Amino acid sequence: MDGVKIDRSFIRNISNQSEHAGITTAMIKMAQHLKMEVIAEGVETETELSFLQQHDCHHVQGFYFGKPCPVEEFEETYM
Repeated sequence: MDGVKIDRSFIRNISNQSEHAGITTAMIKMAQHLKMEVIAEGVETETELSFLQQHDCHHVQGFYFGKPCPVEEFEETYM
């Protein structure tokens, strides 16, 4: 095992006051201490992204960056 993926259920509506903030922060710090990659999935808002960046989670994925699409559409848009 070389990485940890944080489920979107922990990321959804996260803020410093949310009940998931402490758990998410602990997962990030533990994984980093063990020299593991950390990726947070389900990032949908700037607030969620900002929280993760503030806590040194540098790998994220989610609708904030783009929604799933057919290969042809992806190639047309991003290539």
